[in-house]
Amino acid sequence: MKKFFTKMALMVAFVLGVTAMNAQIIWPNDSASTSVSQFVNAATIRYVKKDTALNASLANYKGWITVGLASADAARADSAVFMWSPTGAPHIGSYRSATLDTRMTSLDTTRGFGAALFSSDFLDSRGLAADGVGQAPAPHTGELWSPIFDATGFNNLSLMFQQSNRHFQSSSTIDCFQSTAVSWSEDGGVTWKPLQCIEENEGYGLYERLPRNTPTTIKLVGSKGTNKFRIKFHFDGDYYYWLLDDVRVGVLRNNVTLSKSWAALPTAAMQRNNTDSVRFMVDVVNNGTVPARNVRVTADVINGTTGAVAFTTTRNYGTLAADSVAQNELLPQAFFPPNSAATNYNIRYKVTYDSTDMFQRDDSIMHVTGLRVRDSLFTNEQPGGFLLGYAPTVSSTTRAWKLGQYYYFPKGATSTATRISGYAETATTTARTYTAGLYEWNDTNGNDSVEVGERRLVAAGETNMPAGGASNILDIKLENFLGTTPVYLKNNQAYLAMIEITPSVASTTWFNYFDDRARYSYGPLRFATKKAGAPRYGGIIDINGSDPNSIWRTSVFGGTQYNPRVSLFAWPIRIDTKDDLPSTYKIAVYPNPVGETLNVNVDFPKSEEAVLFRIFDLKGQLLQEKELMNIQKETVNMNVNQLANGNYLLQVQTVGNQAKTLKFVKAN
Repeated sequence: MKKFFTKMALMVAFVLGVTAMNAQIIWPNDSASTSVSQFVNAATIRYVKKDTALNASLANYKGWITVGLASADAARADSAVFMWSPTGAPHIGSYRSATLDTRMTSLDTTRGFGAALFSSDFLDSRGLAADGVGQAPAPHTGELWSPIFDATGFNNLSLMFQQSNRHFQSSSTIDCFQSTAVSWSEDGGVTWKPLQCIEENEGYGLYERLPRNTPTTIKLVGSKGTNKFRIKFHFDGDYYYWLLDDVRVGVLRNNVTLSKSWAALPTAAMQRNNTDSVRFMVDVVNNGTVPARNVRVTADVINGTTGAVAFTTTRNYGTLAADSVAQNELLPQAFFPPNSAATNYNIRYKVTYDSTDMFQRDDSIMHVTGLRVRDSLFTNEQPGGFLLGYAPTVSSTTRAWKLGQYYYFPKGATSTATRISGYAETATTTARTYTAGLYEWNDTNGNDSVEVGERRLVAAGETNMPAGGASNILDIKLENFLGTTPVYLKNNQAYLAMIEITPSVASTTWFNYFDDRARYSYGPLRFATKKAGAPRYGGIIDINGSDPNSIWRTSVFGGTQYNPRVSLFAWPIRIDTKDDLPSTYKIAVYPNPVGETLNVNVDFPKSEEAVLFRIFDLKGQLLQEKELMNIQKETVNMNVNQLANGNYLLQVQTVGNQAKTLKFVKAN
């Protein structure tokens, strides 16, 4: 997988402009070919059938040709082609709204606003509210070939163009499973080099759009210029569209970029009092033809509300040779989020060096992340992802399935775990039972797999979801498996928060997971944290959970982008007796003294998401706790029959970490 990411990093960059100092444009090199490269009219693109693409009649053709290769309806594969868009906007399909997508604008506005377009939505639906009725139903594959041009004497060329892309999913069998790719031919199209994926197009997730007029360059690594050189654009996917304009081929001099596919981006919301270190790592690529000197990479942590830089760390990589990559190097300092809630943090990586970079836009990566500090919730989600359902196959119905997350607690002894939360299908045809388990995990052999001798169950619970349930939220209360209460967490310990079910209906979605596609890759984060001393944050899956000796994988659904929505509630232990709940929060205990059952009457001005009731002795030792959800006015019963006679403290704590403490006396 890492080899693939490195390969991709050597190919993808953004273009701001072309200067004579940094790039030599080989094609187009005259006014006629410049006009062709900008798709000024319908005659710019010629449709041909697959078996006539290299027909001799095309030998002197000066424009582009488009070829349909595949369609869900094989009889209509020839029609899966690029079109000319006179306005530089996608055609209206059944799902693409005209108000959502803005048109392309050529760099040279004197030549019009046309663009080349693969309109996957339109080809599938013909603009009607029905799938598969268009000229080439999706998934489908089509290509756009450039005119043949002379690139003799030039090697390691780069393809430059403007684009706009809206992605849904790919059916491609290409190594990287992307729907957009490019290639080149050195013999006029008789043979083609392997397809190179445009990974950036997939990095915007389901339904999202690459900004219009996104200048892009792709290094054609190893290319050799001939007098029969040509390039092609390749679409293999299922919705929505791909717009292209202002195509150029040249040789670049100075171009250092950061790899978006191998950048460590923190994903977790951390619990107050257990804020963990955040490490930074990103691959640095020199796509230029000359060495880059004094290369420096900086990571900035930015307050998502104020925009202020909260933390900075920089690494100097020295000289980076042409066509090379510096990889797997941690930046020197770690960031420790302040021990306060409600602040979201974003991450910006940027690279500088001693020369003027041609494509400065790719010198910086800015990501809105899931990094924040919460009062009680440990979760691993990203903004902008999509909640998708998973339905086991028929052959899986007799097997138990486990999905979850692993979390790391640097100061776990200051917290207790109360429940595991997840998401299931909203409306079910049959009642279902979900089981939760909290496991200690020590990856003793360092292979990232959860083996039977490395995991230890410390708490468990279950909940029932009735048929046709209105809510898909699972909140499963944990009971201490070791026979004591509460569920204390350990210092410097990794925990697995798992949810399990044995499906009874194979075709029904029973569990939801978070799909970020290629926007966030969890591989770099896990690699960076492991290199820093302890792995953090990753999805866990076990497809045969009924086998107690099975190995649980930390690579979910065969990739790094799928993230089960499983969270762990771990409340910080407040050993102080400070009352910081507002006076409008009324709390009373009775009877006092108490013999067997202590009643706690609460009267709050609003409903609280979660409230924790804890009993301490006067030495500050936590003896008992009970968590209740969504309460405002209620009487809570605490069984104190097992307590010895004496004085005790009852603490009522909200998710906002505010508390009120009352004294009571236990007397038989």
